[in-house]
Order: sequence, then C-alpha cells, then structure tokens
Amino acid sequence: MSKRFVFVFSLSGNVEAVRATLPAHVDYWTRADVGYASGRFADRSGGLLSFRASDLAAADALVAGDPFVLRGLVRDRWTAEWARPEPRARAAG
Repeated sequence: MSKRFVFVFSLSGNVEAVRATLPAHVDYWTRADVGYASGRFADRSGGLLSFRASDLAAADALVAGDPFVLRGLVRDRWTAEWARPEPRARAAG
C-alpha cells in the first residue's frame, strides 16, 4: 500500500535556470505516475509537492531524481510522510 508524502523545497535565486528546468521538473513527476500535486509559493521562493510512495526511502529516491535537485537549483528541502486527516462527518440539519 502506498503512502502520501510531501516534498517542501526552497529554490536558489537563479530564476532563469529554474524557469528553464520547469518543463523537465513537471515531466519527471508526470512520468513517475505517483499521483502528484504541486504548486509554488506565492513569492516564488520554492514550492510543495505531494505524491505517493511505498516508504520514506522510496520518496527520498524520487525527490533525488527531480531535475530541480539534480541541477542544483534546490537550496533546502524536506520530505516527510503526510498523515492526511480523515474526512469529518457532516452535521445533520
């Protein structure tokens, strides 16, 4: 059974390199077929990516292959299992 993980990262200040690498980053996660969802921070300093993996080691291996990581564009990163809350029952009425 797969678990859900988050990859939180800050980017280097090299805007042109990040912009040039973005298509490879999106393609990598799309082809990985891990049900990813992602977005950048409003200030464009980094982003958050959520995806499925069997365990933390597999999640770390996926993150290590991200073109942003491989090209040295990630300043700081953090990967952790995401314990999604269970949906709450709606109150009657």
